[in-house]
Amino acid sequence: MRYLVVCALFALSCGKTNSKPVYLGFSADSSGIVIKNIDRNGLYQLQRDTQALDSMALIDVVETPAADDSLTMEKTVTGRLHLRGDSLLFLPDTPFTRGKTYLVQTFVNSRFAAGGDVLRGKLQPRVKPVAVTLRR
Repeated sequence: MRYLVVCALFALSCGKTNSKPVYLGFSADSSGIVIKNIDRNGLYQLQRDTQALDSMALIDVVETPAADDSLTMEKTVTGRLHLRGDSLLFLPDTPFTRGKTYLVQTFVNSRFAAGGDVLRGKLQPRVKPVAVTLRR
């Protein structure tokens, strides 16, 4: 019984992290999108497999139409991912347009459930991405 309590306490203590939430934003010159605050495990996986960054589908960028524009469709922005130190940089194939709004989603640092969530019964039916709307 004592071992069961120790295991439960260990799982609960490992469930929460003190890491910052993922940051999604334009780079300093607005030529790309930066993903910062990647946790250590995720960063290690990315560093291990830098050749396959583009095939991992880690980030989705969609150009959204303006609120008063009913004729324009959403357009997926294609580009390449580059690992820069402890962050990822998404560089689009065509430059971002000034005045346009972009919806950015990533699954970096997303988890299905932490150890404590499993024990508390707080499982989510799916992994939720981090989403941010950016205006150039």
